Amino acid sequence: MNSSQRSRGWHLVRGLLAVTVLAALGGVLAYVRYRQDMAAAEDRIAAGSKLAETPCGVIEYGERGTGQPVLALHGAGGGYDQGLLTTEAFGTGFRTIAPSRFGYLNSPVPTDGSVFAQADAYACLLDYLGVDRVSVVAGSAGGPSALAFALRHPDRVDALVLVSAISTLRPIRDDSSGPSPAMLSDFVYWAAATYWPGAFLNVVGLTWEAQQQISSAEYDRMTAVVHAMMPMSRRIPGMNLDAVEQSQPEVEAMPLADIRVPTLVLHAVDDALIPIAQGQHSAQNIPDARWIPFERGGHFMFVLDSAVAEMRAFISEHGGPA
Repeated sequence: MNSSQRSRGWHLVRGLLAVTVLAALGGVLAYVRYRQDMAAAEDRIAAGSKLAETPCGVIEYGERGTGQPVLALHGAGGGYDQGLLTTEAFGTGFRTIAPSRFGYLNSPVPTDGSVFAQADAYACLLDYLGVDRVSVVAGSAGGPSALAFALRHPDRVDALVLVSAISTLRPIRDDSSGPSPAMLSDFVYWAAATYWPGAFLNVVGLTWEAQQQISSAEYDRMTAVVHAMMPMSRRIPGMNLDAVEQSQPEVEAMPLADIRVPTLVLHAVDDALIPIAQGQHSAQNIPDARWIPFERGGHFMFVLDSAVAEMRAFISEHGGPA
């Protein structure tokens, strides 16, 4: 090997060492940021969390605003914090009551974790708060217990709004598509939400093209929902419970035709997590339900200005006084 070849070899080694050192440093810095963000997420959850001791057990919830009471029921990967985000864009005039469903954040998994027991727990929470009637806004996996609540406690419901929500149609999807199990890792989820939020939204149906067509405020709301699901590990018990309880025959057999409360159903055609067939099923089987499909918006279309306007108007029309 001549001197020129040796020189090129050393340059290559030094280059590889530099790349390795930079990658290691980047990994360390990313992990430090990850730990800081997880601590901040825990502080955020603790700051807004309230615990109600009820005959139905301990129920975690959060509240915001004054006015017409709205019971906001979160989806998979959520908690009371996601529920509050569901109505954040409503503005003034509404009192949002957002429980953490069974197994999410600080709401324990009870012996009876069925969607029907969850519906009864909502009634217990309203009793605890001294609230007689509410408008219900349910998204995604919050749908089945919202339907059960409307059936079991119709006297407590002024209006029912189902947005990107699971209905009683089974199977939920025609195939096994859905979030990768790897996304249930706190670090993997954090990395995706932090460094590739656009790619994450693309996975849930908000295509790259659609992302260019929404306003900056709408995009910020969507990414806020994504970030609010951290840490994911605090939500996995509830997601596991949903997977079991929402697949029970009793859920599929719920008589939607017996629902007698004013109902609005919103769903996006491009929802990649909960197919629009779920929304269509609710709209077709709940008497006089108002059905509004959206061409685009993905699974988080509830933050779109047009969807917010529909929900707010419907609740204002049918909701009772504060």
